[in-house]
Amino acid sequence: MDLLSGGIDLFYIDESARHPLYAATAVTVPFLRRSGFLGPWRFVWPDYQKKVEDWRRQLSKKHGIRFREELHAYQLIKGQGQLKRNWRNLLPNEAVDLYKDALATADFLPDASIITAYSTDASQFAGETGIGVCMLTLFQRMRSQCQARRTNGLVFFDEGNKSYITAFRMAQKYLPTGSSQGGWGSNATKKYAPKHVPEGCKLQALRYVLFHPIGRLNCLCS
Repeated sequence: MDLLSGGIDLFYIDESARHPLYAATAVTVPFLRRSGFLGPWRFVWPDYQKKVEDWRRQLSKKHGIRFREELHAYQLIKGQGQLKRNWRNLLPNEAVDLYKDALATADFLPDASIITAYSTDASQFAGETGIGVCMLTLFQRMRSQCQARRTNGLVFFDEGNKSYITAFRMAQKYLPTGSSQGGWGSNATKKYAPKHVPEGCKLQALRYVLFHPIGRLNCLCS
């Protein structure tokens, strides 16, 4: 696989399954970029790591929550997690304020860096149902973004359901493609795999990856 002119992006993926709805979000973080036109390659991920640390630190300072504690959207909604520095739960109004503030201030990534797809138990597409439809849709949008930015992508899933890895590897062989790339004539699809992304992907604990909560918060509120 050739390195494209736009460089490399990292995709941090999280999903939410609350019957009968499914949602999945990919947070795109620039990793490698050129310095100017045809200039040397530069690792830009540390720049965004500094920005996300500042974002999380400001939330901690403003809302009195522990800096290293992972933000879970469902815990905020339920008033759980003991996020306060004195190890108590947030009050309902405090949780709402934190959730709104976290989404409103996560503006340090490039435009269109948060990609979300959703489906229901009744969703059907290309032989998939439920969460499978959601993941295929997300992979399509990730592919379109790589094409538009002329970037390669590296994919990280939070540890959990290994079926997402299987779905991703299947999509590398055959990812259904809509009318703009070949038509839905007679419900036909076109074999058009996401060639911008290597076949390998990583399943790991993203507890201390501060970009990941951005996807988690967007995922549930979608």
